[in-house]
Amino acid sequence: MRGFLLSFFLHCPCFLKISTLPSAHKVFLEEQEITLTYKEYEMLYFLMSNPGQVFAREQLLNRIWGYGFEGPTRTVDTYVKTLRQKPGGEGRHIVTLIRSGCKFEVTV
Repeated sequence: MRGFLLSFFLHCPCFLKISTLPSAHKVFLEEQEITLTYKEYEMLYFLMSNPGQVFAREQLLNRIWGYGFEGPTRTVDTYVKTLRQKPGGEGRHIVTLIRSGCKFEVTV
């Protein structure tokens, strides 16, 4: 069922090893649950919901943390680094583009 959700969710064939179960705020790597904080989940879900679209730090801060966030913009970098590590090799799908932002890249 998770494979179906991923396929439907990304509007592409199911070839990724990472999937989400939005109703439960859970992420799975090959059927094994990955433990994420609420903000980590929100960022990963948002990036996966918009595959290929590049988001600047400020956009992610506003979307995930809200317009009232007063912390440093580098907060996004910290979360991106963590999200690359937690799902093992599947973290490669989170791509940083110098002077542009980051995106979730779906590649075959």
